Amino acid sequence: MEKYIKIALFSLGLLIFSLPVLASDPFSNPAEIDVRVRDHSGNLLKDVSFIVYHQVKDADGKKMIGKKVASGNTGNLGKKVIKVNVKSFIERGEGDRFVFRIYTKESKNKPFYFWDYVITNNTHPTKTFRLSSVKVTLNSSGSNILENTKFSLFIQYIDTECHCAQKKIIHSSTLSKGCKELFLPEGDYILEVPIGRGLISKREFHIFPNKRTNLDYKISSLQVSIRNYNNKLLPKAKFEIYKQSYDIDNNVIFGKKIGSYDTGTTGTKNVLLPGGVYIVRFFGDGKQVYDLYDQELTTSGYRTIDYKLSSLKVNFYNKSGNKKSNTVKGSIYQQKLDELGNPFAYKKLVNFKINTNRSQSFNLPYGRYVIAVGKDTNFNIEILENKTSEFVVTRNVEKFSYKFLSPQKQKSPVIQFIYGKKRLGSLVEEQRQAIILKQELEAILGRGRIGVPKQHWHILVNSYIYGEYSPAEIADTITSGPQAVHPSIVAPSWRKSNDYKKYLKRVK
Repeated sequence: MEKYIKIALFSLGLLIFSLPVLASDPFSNPAEIDVRVRDHSGNLLKDVSFIVYHQVKDADGKKMIGKKVASGNTGNLGKKVIKVNVKSFIERGEGDRFVFRIYTKESKNKPFYFWDYVITNNTHPTKTFRLSSVKVTLNSSGSNILENTKFSLFIQYIDTECHCAQKKIIHSSTLSKGCKELFLPEGDYILEVPIGRGLISKREFHIFPNKRTNLDYKISSLQVSIRNYNNKLLPKAKFEIYKQSYDIDNNVIFGKKIGSYDTGTTGTKNVLLPGGVYIVRFFGDGKQVYDLYDQELTTSGYRTIDYKLSSLKVNFYNKSGNKKSNTVKGSIYQQKLDELGNPFAYKKLVNFKINTNRSQSFNLPYGRYVIAVGKDTNFNIEILENKTSEFVVTRNVEKFSYKFLSPQKQKSPVIQFIYGKKRLGSLVEEQRQAIILKQELEAILGRGRIGVPKQHWHILVNSYIYGEYSPAEIADTITSGPQAVHPSIVAPSWRKSNDYKKYLKRVK
């Protein structure tokens, strides 16, 4: 028994003697690492995450990530202390090298890797990591900062088949000042900014280690302003933008529609577009359109379109003194030519109703139009591009009528007595001749300035058709008196003459 007691006491003594030795073992306590992350200027970065892995090698000696040993986040203080015990790795002969994987919330898909960090137990090192970054600033080519604008970043790399490839890693947006800083490792990247309707504006750039890359990117833009005939900006005026394309004969055609817009409350709209050639379409009255071709934008370029809509202004003046004639109604038609080249009213565009001494304007593309007022039809009303044409409607002492009196009121014997000719058998032909005379007189006297009463107008037309008087002679009669034309043009007193009475008895 005494022998066993001695052995137990000896073992206890050995244990007590060995306790200080264990406590002094350098691998008995884990390392406490103070992890700090800074930007390119040395400023602490908050809320940065990191993971610590044991570093291993494959069969070819290539570095690889092994077992996860710790993780953390720098939080609001910009630092984090972690504990890492490397004893088991040392004892297994797996080495004391570790990998730090560092990333922000937005760069999680493309983190930083810092290799070959040696960690020793029972130490208190401070590990500082400096991150490279890109500061993205977006603005339009018109120098407008683009706030809260979405964008994406892609990493460029070579795939396993040695082809250039890219992978989306970040989807973000600019802040109130039009910029955003993102922390990413060295590499080649692509910035993509979606600008609506599937359009993308792109920019390639490179990030260098431990530095900040300033990417100040201007997106090409088109500023559109629309003005009326008074040169005033038109708010909420609609317009459309199309890609300009070409057919097999190299003729310009409409390509893909980019979008529909309006000029808002200011009369001006800024549209972001990638470089290219576009067609801008404006809208007028009567569903008519203005097409502006060959609007070219360079990459990061800026173009201004200040477009004045061509128009037609219809003025109405009532000189008759008849209050019942204080309003005029009419229509505007698109003009086309028939097979013989004669103009005709093709399609009604707008109706109008204008009070006396007032006017009304219509936005219409340049071209030729027909204006119908009552039974009066006016052809070849021309509108020039970006110009305003005017048309005047005048009510004179008595309302004009270009339709002949019926045969019951104007009998053929009158024509025979005065001019010695038989009356035409067709009222349509007389109407055609009357329109020709009207146009000729307006060419001489001016539109709306013929100004003769209805009964005298018929006499003028008779002198033109049957008396073979020229429009110039008739115009002179209107302005100067009856000297140049048959007296019947001015005063039909011959109706009461004895010669006329005898003539009527003879023809009856």
